[in-house]
Amino acid sequence: NFYCETVKFVQTEGNQDLSLYVSPWNYRTKDTYEWGDGTYIFTTCRSYSYLEDNFGFEYTVDAITRTVWSFSIVTPILGGVFILGACLGPCMTVRPSVWKSMGVIFVLLSAFQGITLLIQSSSICSYNPVLQYMESSNPDIAATLPESCELATGFLLNIAAVILWFLAGVSAIVFRAPVVVAEHPPQEQNVTYMQNPDGTIEEINVTVVKGKAVHAPNEASEA
Repeated sequence: NFYCETVKFVQTEGNQDLSLYVSPWNYRTKDTYEWGDGTYIFTTCRSYSYLEDNFGFEYTVDAITRTVWSFSIVTPILGGVFILGACLGPCMTVRPSVWKSMGVIFVLLSAFQGITLLIQSSSICSYNPVLQYMESSNPDIAATLPESCELATGFLLNIAAVILWFLAGVSAIVFRAPVVVAEHPPQEQNVTYMQNPDGTIEEINVTVVKGKAVHAPNEASEA
């Protein structure tokens, strides 16, 4: 939602087939910078507030757009926090109730992400701020652009995010919480000792068998 390729406006046939890519927050455009004796052109994303700050143009948006703005902020913030919690789960003991609660939140985030798909029904798609500016400054070009938008890469990625949030939530609800076992598995050690003629004792063989507690040798066995 923060990159400028969520939806697009493609010029009508008979023109240059240019596309205006936009998102809830910004639009794609060209910019230039000078380096040495040369001037370079690059593609960048520019906020709609640029129209007001630099051109003094006041644009309007509807309530659906404001809703999309809100959930496009809430979803990645909450999602980032709980993804971090899910990643730390295998490093610590998590109560099953907490793990399932995280699953419910992931499902809720799926719904939040889905709300951002309302951009297709918002003024971003039907009366975009860039189109508003073009109608006032260059109506001939504005007339070559359609009245409604088409889906772009960002919109399809949003759909994928809705599905992935939902799958993450269902997985946390269905599967058990990770359990951390801090204790090492017990072992049994069989040690063979040999007593030398001078009375010293030498260890000659050690056999480790997993599954039983370790016991210190009480007596030295003679070979």
